Amino acid sequence: MIPVPRLALSLGSTPPRPRSIWQRLLIATCALVGLFLIAAFSIDASRYSALIDPLIIQNARKAGVLVTLQNTGLGILPPKYKADSITILPRGWFSGLVLSRLTLIPHWGTLLGGRIGARVSALAYNGELSGDVTIVESENGLDTDFDLNGLQLNQHPVIEGFGIHSGLLDIKGSQFSVRNREPRGGSISLELKGLGKPEASQLSLQTFGLPLNINIPSFSALDLKANCSAQQPAKLNCLIESSSSLLELSGQIDAGFVGGQLNELGANLKVHLADQGSAALGQYLPLLSTGVLKADSRAFSINISGPIRSPRIKFSV
Repeated sequence: MIPVPRLALSLGSTPPRPRSIWQRLLIATCALVGLFLIAAFSIDASRYSALIDPLIIQNARKAGVLVTLQNTGLGILPPKYKADSITILPRGWFSGLVLSRLTLIPHWGTLLGGRIGARVSALAYNGELSGDVTIVESENGLDTDFDLNGLQLNQHPVIEGFGIHSGLLDIKGSQFSVRNREPRGGSISLELKGLGKPEASQLSLQTFGLPLNINIPSFSALDLKANCSAQQPAKLNCLIESSSSLLELSGQIDAGFVGGQLNELGANLKVHLADQGSAALGQYLPLLSTGVLKADSRAFSINISGPIRSPRIKFSV
């Protein structure tokens, strides 16, 4: 019979195997992540977000925009800044825009170039905003790529006050840049679909110092497309096309800026009135055109040029 050797195991006498560098690195990484999560979930988010709020407000003010924030805070994984709502009031506007559920996720790489960049998302009047924004503080500038889809215009109180009951707005900005509140590059496209005003109304100009009331007719199915580009510094060139139950319109509009404000306006537009448009607007044509057009004119052109405070307007058949 062949004897079988016995194996003796001695657990106490075998020295432990040293951990590899990768095991040590993994343990250290897990420990750091654990400490980060413990610290992150234990901080007072509203306290630290209060340090960020003034930075947003101050940079917006430099760009000529007043910003109001409500219920701000910080999010974790990825790190982000949040606000329940933000009100944006550009200089010269009498009513602001309100965004809800704002989220900013920083682009850390932009900090290396002395810029502040973030991925932006928010809700706006039942529409959605998403895009990228970079603040160029050294040049008092802003670079943007964004999409605003499905904005319902009648959700804005001022627009609803004009009797607008329907209409969707989409806006897309592509590499659009602003320096000192003036356009410097890129493009913006705008599409308005199905704007409707079911009832006629009157607009009083007494607020502007004019003892006049303007009749605003009802209309439906107003669609508009505008493609604007900043091909030259401080100038915006727009091609527009529009149709509605009142009229069809197409042409080009050029806007010039000086010192961050709209200073010069130019336009070449072709207009064709529909039956409803001729009935509602025809009576004003002879007065507006200083006798060039008749009350029954249907097709005509409008040329606008000169400073925004006193533009020259010319009608032609």
